[in-house]
Amino acid sequence: MVSLKQTEEVYIEHGQTWENGWDSCTKKTNHDDFINISELIGNKLINKDYHGVKITEDLNTCLCLLADLTGRIQIPLGADNKYGTGFVQKVRKSKVGGCPCPECVRNKQSKKDWAILSITIVLHVLPEQAEAEKCVLHLFCDDEQKADEVKTDEQKADEQKAEEQRADEQKADEQRADEQKADEVKTDEQNADKQKADAQKADEEKTDAQKKIEPKTVYGRRLADTDKERGDNDWCFVECVTHDMDLVGKLEKTIKDFNDLQKKLYQQYKNNKEKQLVVIVSHPHGGPKRISFGHTVEKKSLKDVRENQNWCNYSYNTATCPGSSGAYVFILGQPLCGSGYWFGHPHNHSHYTGAQLINCSSIGVDHIG
Repeated sequence: MVSLKQTEEVYIEHGQTWENGWDSCTKKTNHDDFINISELIGNKLINKDYHGVKITEDLNTCLCLLADLTGRIQIPLGADNKYGTGFVQKVRKSKVGGCPCPECVRNKQSKKDWAILSITIVLHVLPEQAEAEKCVLHLFCDDEQKADEVKTDEQKADEQKAEEQRADEQKADEQRADEQKADEVKTDEQNADKQKADAQKADEEKTDAQKKIEPKTVYGRRLADTDKERGDNDWCFVECVTHDMDLVGKLEKTIKDFNDLQKKLYQQYKNNKEKQLVVIVSHPHGGPKRISFGHTVEKKSLKDVRENQNWCNYSYNTATCPGSSGAYVFILGQPLCGSGYWFGHPHNHSHYTGAQLINCSSIGVDHIG
């Protein structure tokens, strides 16, 4: 039996922008199958047919939730960066020891409230503990502008320092103005309060769609678990940390809604056994988020465990590119056991094989019965 070559799909910049990588990609035939995530979020895919499946409102909503839980993994490699895609599976709040993120360490003042995010991915993206500790996960990089706007820690620190200096200078100016204009009906402080209140009101009036496109960054803490002892199966998960508790609250709700809607969709599509719809949301070439549709080619069962779990992997023809490694493999009608449960884990995109570019997932868990 001939063993087909496996090609992993991390993306390393090599001094290029993601646009350059996109233009020089060896899988250009796939590019027409990538859809801008704005099409999904804007409900423009509803009622369209992909591989014999009509996109319903429930399915569209579920895929939007999947997109919100999908982020771009970035690992600095000297002058270059390595990119993959990760999925936020779980969130756990903590008050133990204070937030250990680089921002808190740099400021020498840890936030009391913080959280640990469990990110499922594949091991070849983060093969070593040292890489997991210095990786970052960028969430909501949904379009070209937002993908390019995400700042490094050093850039954020410089900008924060400059902003604090401007704030100090503005405060001093306001104090001098107050002394000179004490007889005015509205003091400069009152004007500043009004401006702050107006800005807060404007922010509150933003729609959810406007708010969700703001990029967020969480920081790698450790490589928490892998399945490498089970053979060449490639799955792992990394823990990231953040003290952005608004983000934590949003992710908690998104995870719950995603798991609940997946169970509902399973009941609707569980009898579709042949060529199940496979959807992947990823960051090809480390650029903005894209969605692609395909179908299953084969399911390979590895072993049954716990009487009702089947450890398996899937092959499928859904479009991927370098940078897609680690993306959640969404299989419509899949008997879920890897999401929404305390045990098991989902399938993540791992590699492609052969000249026909058949994609393969990591090991994952299906429910039996």
